[in-house]
Amino acid sequence: MRRGRLFFLVTLFGTFVAPGAWAQTISITSIPPYAVDGFLDGVVTGVDTATHEVAVYIQIEGSGWWTKPTTGMPSVPIAPDGSWSANVATGGPASLDSRATIYCAALIQASHTPPPASGEGRIPAGLQSLDLVCGERYGRTIQFAGATWAVKESPIPVGPGSNLFSDRVEDVFVDPQGRLHLAVDQHDGSWWGVEVILLERFGYGTYLMQTESELDDLDVNLTFGAFTWDPYGDEESVPGDAHREIDFEDGRWGDAGDPTNAQFVVQPWNAPDNLHRYTLPDLSAASELTRFFTWTADRIDFVALRGHHGASGYPPGDVIDSFDYTHAPASGRYVPTPGRAGFRINLWPNNVGLGGPGPPQPAGGQRVEVVVTHFVPEPGSPQGLGAGLLLLTWLAARRRRRRCSGRARGRRLAAGPPGGRDSSRETEEAREEE
Repeated sequence: MRRGRLFFLVTLFGTFVAPGAWAQTISITSIPPYAVDGFLDGVVTGVDTATHEVAVYIQIEGSGWWTKPTTGMPSVPIAPDGSWSANVATGGPASLDSRATIYCAALIQASHTPPPASGEGRIPAGLQSLDLVCGERYGRTIQFAGATWAVKESPIPVGPGSNLFSDRVEDVFVDPQGRLHLAVDQHDGSWWGVEVILLERFGYGTYLMQTESELDDLDVNLTFGAFTWDPYGDEESVPGDAHREIDFEDGRWGDAGDPTNAQFVVQPWNAPDNLHRYTLPDLSAASELTRFFTWTADRIDFVALRGHHGASGYPPGDVIDSFDYTHAPASGRYVPTPGRAGFRINLWPNNVGLGGPGPPQPAGGQRVEVVVTHFVPEPGSPQGLGAGLLLLTWLAARRRRRRCSGRARGRRLAAGPPGGRDSSRETEEAREEE
């Protein structure tokens, strides 16, 4: 049974509407089910449909943004009743179109030719949009650490590392103790990486992760990562990285002789002072690790600890390493803004991505599994709570939000459709597909 989730996101662009005038808006009314070819449908209001069109872009995980229906037909007409429809599966049977996770539709003047996207990291900045709306949907999802995570899936090589990505339950699962298991394994004649994507976004704050695996001895051809990532790729204040990426990464990147085996990174990694390598100790007797970073507007502070601890009050003797990164543009250091960055965890072969011979595979030729025991976000707050209390606080807040959203949904159903959209925040709607 495959489940899909659809999210309607904030309107990114808009126009001033004078009193008494019709608002120029666009909305998405239907997205194809995950892994099924189909059409993206929607409605526009407040415009002359004869002089306006709709430009559509889709985002495929690890592949980038693509114009739909095609670069030769970069926009679709609007029917007299305001409806529009775009074929979003025009890449052929070997494409990943049906596995896109983000769909964006822009209301444009018919005289404007929308700039093409063919695997770019963002919707082209030259798009002249009167209004733009985006919807997200995913395939398989799991529940871990009190939250919903999507499982990345691709039967065609994509980034990172030009890998296939598996959503098999044998490769990505949560055990009865609530621990997340991620495994690189061989099946169907190939080795597959794995990645999970947190569907709730928090922005600035403290992000704490605990693991229970011998990551000091990770296969030399594998990378374990836990990181922020904005798939919209529109961070313009950080030269060299538009995706707001902040990383914990473990691995030797193909160099078995490297005495270091882990790193803290603020992307781009090759900028001065953005990468801090360190060495995880021998974890064969006790494999528990805690890593966290605190992200504010002007700094990011990383800490790695032996054992399982909260983000404060931990024994100084358990500190493996730390790294303080400050915003200093004059020195080439940039702290990214939150944008729409979410959190992800992955495990993947790096040998092809590093330019080595293919196919992607562990050097040892054996299944490799990493166990993540906890993930705790503390959005926009200073450090000061232990991990257990942090988790309880977050879960309580999620329960309150769900109760409130349930009551709000009931009121909306009773009152009929809302008269407008809230462009000040991201709103989650609503659909699950069996």
